[in-house]
Amino acid sequence: MVHGAVAPRSRTSAIFVHDLLARAITFVVLGHMRKVFEVPGARLGMRTGYVSRPWPERHHSRWLREEYTGSVAGKVDRV
Repeated sequence: MVHGAVAPRSRTSAIFVHDLLARAITFVVLGHMRKVFEVPGARLGMRTGYVSRPWPERHHSRWLREEYTGSVAGKVDRV
């Protein structure tokens, strides 16, 4: 029996999906915020696009090595 625009069963399902997705998004946002406060160099990099040299040496040494040699898995790419 429908008492409005949407059947009660459909409304209950929609509320369940909405709540589930809201919790998932909250979890992801809180996880990102935790990482931002754990790694201050990452926060600066997200804001400006630049990081100090010690930051990638500590957190992404392989990326830094590839950046300076210009090679990725044997391929040379000069930017």
